[in-house]
Amino acid sequence: GCEQAAQIVADQFRRLGLEVSIQEFPLVVPMAKPDAQGRPASITDQTSGQSFTLLPIWPNLVRTSQTPPGGITGNIIYAHSGNLRSFNGQEVTDSITMVDFNCQADWFNGPLLGTKAVLFIEPPETIRGEAEQKFLSIPVNIRRFWIPKEAADHFLGLLRSEDRVPVTVRCQMKWQRVVGHNVIARLEGSDPRLRRQQVVIQAYYDSISPTPDLAPGAESSCSIAALLQIAKAMKAQPPKRSVIFLATAGHFEALTGAKAFIRQYIRGAKGER
Repeated sequence: GCEQAAQIVADQFRRLGLEVSIQEFPLVVPMAKPDAQGRPASITDQTSGQSFTLLPIWPNLVRTSQTPPGGITGNIIYAHSGNLRSFNGQEVTDSITMVDFNCQADWFNGPLLGTKAVLFIEPPETIRGEAEQKFLSIPVNIRRFWIPKEAADHFLGLLRSEDRVPVTVRCQMKWQRVVGHNVIARLEGSDPRLRRQQVVIQAYYDSISPTPDLAPGAESSCSIAALLQIAKAMKAQPPKRSVIFLATAGHFEALTGAKAFIRQYIRGAKGER
């Protein structure tokens, strides 16, 4: 999706008649991969054998929601909002705990009580503050997953009639080196003397979410849309100084794209003079 977004941005710049170049830079991102049997991250109902796809939550610093090759097995329980009262009467140790996504940081009670993994049920709507509380800034080995609403409904239905619902959770999620792309478009200034001076206007085109595999980026798209509109307006009425329109990736990985541009085009340019 990020690569497709980069291509769309580059095409839009070219339609405006701007000079476009692509800068590549190394980037390390967490990626969920199929296991040796080709299975994606999943939860399996051990009684019926039915499986549902899971999406791993963003790593705790560098610690991903990786499971052993055979997965982790336990009885699934539902802890509603995740507060301590929600666990009353339930066997939490070695369980797999489902909680409502909009539970703030109360989901952490499950791991404190001994659960093996936490499954956040897909909410009808949420806010950024909720999302930011679903991963930690320290590398704690707490497996966390986004479970689709239809999968959660399946297990909630079983819990209404069964005392024990054994499940197995599998996930292969590792850090992978990829190539990031900055899209750079240049508009020549209208003044013969001032055009040698360049102004950089930057926006990022990539996105983030609680799970790297599902990051539609509706909110993030506002910035890059504004950049394209600015480029369109300036193309119609070129300023005296030249303008660099910079669309970066790696924004949520410590501004990797912006830093790569600075190293190559700003610090590097100074060194060449």
